[in-house]
Amino acid sequence: KRVPYEIEILWRLRGVPGVIRILDHFEETERFVFVMEKIPNSCTLFDFVMESASLANTELLRHIIGEIIRINITLQMYGVWHRDCKPENIL
Repeated sequence: KRVPYEIEILWRLRGVPGVIRILDHFEETERFVFVMEKIPNSCTLFDFVMESASLANTELLRHIIGEIIRINITLQMYGVWHRDCKPENIL
């Protein structure tokens, strides 16, 4: 039985800077379970924006957007297009 394509992609991208690492995966009766690295003191970009009183820090915004662009360019070099790039999916 084949594993979901998302698992194959995560194994292929292990070690790529900015991409969360998959450590293991296993199959249960009705689903696959991903074991992924835990990033200490992290939150989603959505939570970060919602908790920030003001995002007037232009340098911080420039850095965040630059990182998102850099990581997506790297993914494309591996033949991966992230089609669900939204604040809730960015740590």
